[in-house]
Amino acid sequence: MKKFDLADTLQLMAEMGNKVALKMGRPFFEVCYMDTFSDLMKWSGYLQQYTPKNFQIIRDYHNGTIKIIAKAFPPVSKGTKRNRQTFKTYDRRLYNSITRSKQTVYELAICNKWSYFVTFTIDKNKYDRTDIKAFMKAFIKWLNNFSDRKLGDGRRIEYLLIPEIGKRGAWHLHGLIRGLPRKHLSKFVKGKHPQRLIDKGWLNWKAYEEKFGFCCFARIIDSKMAVRYATKKISKSYTTQMRGCGERLYYCSKGLKRSKEIKRGYNIVPVVDYDFENEWVGIKWIYNQYNINNDNDLFR
Repeated sequence: MKKFDLADTLQLMAEMGNKVALKMGRPFFEVCYMDTFSDLMKWSGYLQQYTPKNFQIIRDYHNGTIKIIAKAFPPVSKGTKRNRQTFKTYDRRLYNSITRSKQTVYELAICNKWSYFVTFTIDKNKYDRTDIKAFMKAFIKWLNNFSDRKLGDGRRIEYLLIPEIGKRGAWHLHGLIRGLPRKHLSKFVKGKHPQRLIDKGWLNWKAYEEKFGFCCFARIIDSKMAVRYATKKISKSYTTQMRGCGERLYYCSKGLKRSKEIKRGYNIVPVVDYDFENEWVGIKWIYNQYNINNDNDLFR
C-alpha cells in the first residue's frame, strides 16, 4: 500500500494548480515556494475548495459496515514536519480533541459487539468517589481478578466507559460491557432499589455493588443505539470540563477491534451523496451492503 508523503502531495497539487489558479484568480507561483507544513495547508485549503474529492480511503468497521472518506488530495504522511506554532491554538486543540475522541469511541462502539449498556456509580462509604484515576486503577484490577476467578479459560470482561463528574465532584461512569455472563446479574429488589429500574427490567451486578456501589445494566437490542449512547456525552462543554479536571475522556479494555483500511486510491467507489461533507472532506457510510471477503467485492 503506497504511503503519500509531502513530495507526493506537492506534485499532485502542482499538476492541478494551474487549473485551480485560473478559477481562483490567484498566481500559481505561490505553490513553488511551499517549504513548511503551514504553507502546504494554506495552499491545500485553497485547492480543496475548487477540486473534486476524488481520492478515497475505504475502511472496514466489521459487521458489514464500510466508511468511505473522500478528499481532494492524499493525506500527508505522519512523518512530515509541521509548523505547530501556527497550528495549535487552544480552540483548535480542543476541537481536534473532541473530534478524535468521538471518532475513537464511535469506532470502538461500532466495531465490537456489546451486550449491555451500563452505569457505574461510586459509594462514598466504600471508595473515594472524587478520585477517578485511583478508582479506575482499582476497578480494572478488580475486574481482571473477577474474570480470572469467575470466568476462567482466558475469558475477559471487556468495556468501553465514559467518566462523568457530578455537581458535587462525585464521579460515575456510563458505557458498554460484554463478556459478563447473565448468571452473574440479578433483578433489582423491590423496596431496596428504585421501582423504575424494576419496571424497565434493568439488572444489577451484585459483586460490583458490594465492592464499589450502585450499578445497573440494560440489554442491548439495537447496536446503533449502543453507538449513540457511547458518543452522546462527548460534547464541547463535556470535553472542556474533563480537560479542566485533567482526566481522560474515555476508558477501554485492551484488545478491542478497530477499523482497518482496506483500500485507498482515486475514484474507487462512485458516491452520489455524502452523509457528511464540507470543503475539506466527504464521508459516506454503507451499512450491511457489501461483504469485503467476497471475491467479487466492489473494493478489490
